[in-house]
Amino acid sequence: MKLNNIFVFLVCCTAFGYSPGFAENPKLRYTGTFSSLEYHQEGGDLLGVEIKIVPTRKGHQGVLQIAEGGPSQLMIVEVFFEKDNVRFQIPNTYSEYGGEIFEGKISSKGIRGAFRSKGETGNRENLIRKCSYWDK
Repeated sequence: MKLNNIFVFLVCCTAFGYSPGFAENPKLRYTGTFSSLEYHQEGGDLLGVEIKIVPTRKGHQGVLQIAEGGPSQLMIVEVFFEKDNVRFQIPNTYSEYGGEIFEGKISSKGIRGAFRSKGETGNRENLIRKCSYWDK
């Protein structure tokens, strides 16, 4: 009978020890496509933000597109991570959005954050980890 109790105890410890509530934070996956792009039928507008983040020899880069009625040109940004913090700045060579800085948090579900321009913070963005809007 004691052997049975020990077995049950070990199974319970193993189950709880590896459950998401008790495990350490799993390593974050920084790469992928994160999007809030949506077509709004009423106004015929495409709205939102999409970024595809990939690793490079020098760190991470992203291909960014912002839609405010229609899609912007594609913008290449250097993406920086520190644990679950994510940050990138749109180069000034992109006249429409150049200089804007995005700061947020990344999780297994996506990226949440906001753009800042000239000290002013814009709307909060919730970019969900999913296929690109353009892959539909």
